[in-house]
Amino acid sequence: MGIQLRGVDPYGRLEASGSFNSRVSPRVRIGELGEVDVEIVGWLREAYDAAG
Repeated sequence: MGIQLRGVDPYGRLEASGSFNSRVSPRVRIGELGEVDVEIVGWLREAYDAAG
C-alpha cells in the first residue's frame, strides 16, 4: 500500500516506493488483513491529516 507521507524516510515496515508510484512515498507491504495494525492506521491518519 502506498502512503503519501512527505518528509518521512523509510524505516521498519515502511519501504521506499521506488518506481511503484511517484505520488506515494513510502509504501508498506500488506499480505493479509491481520497485518493492518495500529502502526499502519497511525501512518494513514498522519497522511490524512497532512492532506487536509
